[in-house]
Amino acid sequence: MNQDIFFDVMRSQLLAQAAWYDLSSKDRRQAVTKLVADQFLMMQHQLETECFLEIGAHEAGFSRHVCKEYPDARVYAFEANPHVYRRYAESLATDFPAIDYRNIAVGATNGMVDFWLVTELEGKEESLAGKRSSLLHRVDDSSKTIVESLQSITLDTFVKQEHLSGKNLCLWIDVEGATGLVLEGATATLPSITSLFIEVEIKTVWENQWSFRTLVNWLYEHDFVPVLRDFQYAKQFNCAFIRKDCLGKVEFDLSLYIQRSVRQRIQALTGLPVL
Repeated sequence: MNQDIFFDVMRSQLLAQAAWYDLSSKDRRQAVTKLVADQFLMMQHQLETECFLEIGAHEAGFSRHVCKEYPDARVYAFEANPHVYRRYAESLATDFPAIDYRNIAVGATNGMVDFWLVTELEGKEESLAGKRSSLLHRVDDSSKTIVESLQSITLDTFVKQEHLSGKNLCLWIDVEGATGLVLEGATATLPSITSLFIEVEIKTVWENQWSFRTLVNWLYEHDFVPVLRDFQYAKQFNCAFIRKDCLGKVEFDLSLYIQRSVRQRIQALTGLPVL
C-alpha cells in the first residue's frame, strides 16, 4: 500500500477512537491515557514479553507498573538527564530493586552527545530536573537552554551488550521529540520488538523532530502498525504499535477492550444498560 494512503487510513482509524471515550475534561482525558496504557501493559501477557525497556523514564513510572505485573521480566529504565536521575535513583533502588535504572541517553550513536536542558520557558524558570529537556534543541524563541555533554548508546549496542537478542522486547518511549534518534539506533533490534508505546508530538517543538506521518510510515516499513492512541493533549498524545506478525496474539484482547470502552461510553451517554 502507498505510504501516504496507509498513513491517512491509520490516522482516520486512530482519530475515530475518540468516540470510545469521554474527552470533555483534562481529568477524563488523563483517565483515558491510563486506560490505554493499562491495556498496552496487559497485552504483554499475550505477546510473551520477556524484557521491558523504558526510554526517557524520568521517575520510571511504566517500569514500576511492569515490576508489579511481570515480576519475572527484565526491566530497564533509561534517563538521560542527570538531574532527574539523581532525584529518583536512590528511591528506585530501595523500592524497586528489579528496575535497572541507568543514567544514559538512548539515541542514534554511541559516545558523547549534546543534551539540551531547558532553564526557562515562556518567561518562567524551569527546573533542571523537569520533563522538557531533550537530545534535540527547541525551535521556539520562548525558551532558554544550557547544554550538557552526556553518554549515549544505541539500542542495538545495548541489546547486544546485555545479551537480549532473540528475546521478546517491549519499548516505552517518551523522549521529548527524539523518538527518531532512538529508532534509528534500533534497526537491528526491531525484529525482537513486539510492541512500542510512543509519545507523539503533532506540533513541531524540536529541531529534526519526526512528524507523526514520518513515525507511522517508518514503523510501517519495519512491520509495525498503530493500534491504540489516547487524547492526552491537543498537540501531544501516546500511540501503541504492534509488530504485524504479533497482531493475532492480541486481536481478542483488543476486541474486548473496544467492546468494553464503547459499552461504557453508550451507558454514560444514555444512562441505559448495554448488554
